[in-house]
Amino acid sequence: MASFKPDTNTTSTMTASGSGTGKVTRAEIEANQMKIMAAATAAAPATTTTNVVVVDEAPIEENVNRMVVDGLEARTVDEAIKLLRYRVVVVVMAVVVVALIVVV
Repeated sequence: MASFKPDTNTTSTMTASGSGTGKVTRAEIEANQMKIMAAATAAAPATTTTNVVVVDEAPIEENVNRMVVDGLEARTVDEAIKLLRYRVVVVVMAVVVVALIVVV
């Protein structure tokens, strides 16, 4: 019994009427692809121009994630909370000292 092996070098195609089949070899397909690529490269402009745009850079702005209070600096949320608590304590102590001075 003979085994059937499809021809790997050809591709079946239908004709426009759909009634018959025609064979196109891989070499013909590759030749057609080469023609298409050659035509595309020929149609492309021979010289390409590159436009360079120079953009003035804005000056670097101050880091808004930094807080300075009374000479003390905080860069994280935790440091800012500690700084504000310290400031509240200092203000409360100043108010107490002023109140004591007024009372005395």
